[in-house]
Amino acid sequence: MGFAQKLQLVDGMALLADEVISAIRVINGLRNKIAHDLTFELTPESIRNAINAVPKFLHEVMKQEAGRAKGPLTFEEALKVLAVHAEVQRTQHNVNRALSRKAELRLQDVLSRKTAV
Repeated sequence: MGFAQKLQLVDGMALLADEVISAIRVINGLRNKIAHDLTFELTPESIRNAINAVPKFLHEVMKQEAGRAKGPLTFEEALKVLAVHAEVQRTQHNVNRALSRKAELRLQDVLSRKTAV
């Protein structure tokens, strides 16, 4: 499965917010251009578009980072905050899934004890 298909699956399962999915699509579009066109160069406009695609709430998160210089996000900061946010969401989904499974097992245990009595 390619990245675009995986992203479509993540989108279909609502594992990330729509605006995060849109930003990842913009970044992936740049990645594809770089990977498939040896003469492609990032322009100030393409960089600005990628930064602007990152949701505003993530801009604010990044601006709160300790020691960060004031001003608009850099391209590197935009990539960093987007990647970290996606990883945090992935980890949170894994934890929630594990907790749900643990709760199911506890419930099964309690129910099996009650029926045994």
